[in-house]
Order: sequence, then C-alpha cells, then structure tokens
Amino acid sequence: MARRRDMYAPLEIPKQLTLPETRVFEDKKITFRMMTPADRQLLADFGARLNREDLVFMRMDISRPESVDEWCSNVECDRTKTIIALDESGGLVGYASLHQNKLLWTRHLGEIRLFVLREYRDLGIGRVLAGLVLCLAAENGVKIVEVNVPRIQPEVQRVLQKLGFQPEALLTDWLMDPEGHTHDMIIMSYRFDDRIERGD
Repeated sequence: MARRRDMYAPLEIPKQLTLPETRVFEDKKITFRMMTPADRQLLADFGARLNREDLVFMRMDISRPESVDEWCSNVECDRTKTIIALDESGGLVGYASLHQNKLLWTRHLGEIRLFVLREYRDLGIGRVLAGLVLCLAAENGVKIVEVNVPRIQPEVQRVLQKLGFQPEALLTDWLMDPEGHTHDMIIMSYRFDDRIERGD
C-alpha cells in the first residue's frame, strides 16, 4: 500500500505494459487500463467533477464537450495514448497520457500529462500512473519524455526531480490560465538512455 512518505521513493517502471491490472491503495481498489474512444462519457463525467483550481493548469479544459471530443478523436487516431485509473464503481479518478508524433523529426520525444482527482491523491495512484506511462513511452520508441510544469508549482517540480526528471528550459509567460493571467513554464525531461547508462 502506498503512503505519502513513499512519494520520493525510486519510480518503478514496468518492463512490459500488461493492462488492465487492478491494485489496492489503502482501502481503494483501482483498475488501470487503456482508454478507448468509447470512453467519451467517462471522460466527460470526469471533467464535470473538476473545480476551477483543478482546471487552472490543465493543458485542455475537459469540462468542455469540444475538448472531450478532441481528446477522444486523438485517441482514435493514435495521436494520444491514455492510461486511465478507475474506482470500483467504474468512475474515472485519474489518467496519464502520452503525446507523440512519429512523423516529425522530434519523433523520439514524447510529452506526458498526468492528473489524479484530489480525493485520490497521496495514495500512490499518481506514481503508478507515472510508471505505466513511462513504460508506454519506452514501448513506443520514445527516448526523451517531456513534462511541462508551471513555475509556480515548485512542489511538483521537486517530486518530478526525485522521480528522475531534470529541468531543461524556462519559458517566460508561456501559459495562460482561465482568468487570462500568464505564467512561466518549466520543461522537465526523463531521458531513458541516461537512466540505462546509470543502471537505473
């Protein structure tokens, strides 16, 4: 069972992705599986549960139907691969997605995005999602994984560094929140080749 004190423990990346799988986090049974276009309503219901604070730094506002449609379209076209976490009732409580364009000269790069509902945080669900999506990235030929983090979220940056991510660049006024305020963004990366060389 995952605990808050484990958040800085070494990240476990499976050698092979075998989904679906079910794990227990304290008293909560969570099932992880790949998202399909048929999960549109599941994603819409998830978006409806998000509050303004949750939405501030999400790349896509999934409380909007058009955003849900675009996400499902990207999944169907294989532009986005998403691992979802479901509770015992089948409700969506978190996700980790991989975004990669294999036709570009940046095909060795993949961006990941991860989010867990507030009431399911600090249980270890996010760590498992991170490990699974990094495994997914490796299986799709990604050499460098990118995460974009608002500069005003230093705790997120510290957790990512403990998990093996390193800062790459600082972009000024790169993000705009729903209120129209701009924020600096930090790009962090996880380099598979570097981890292999160190024997991680």
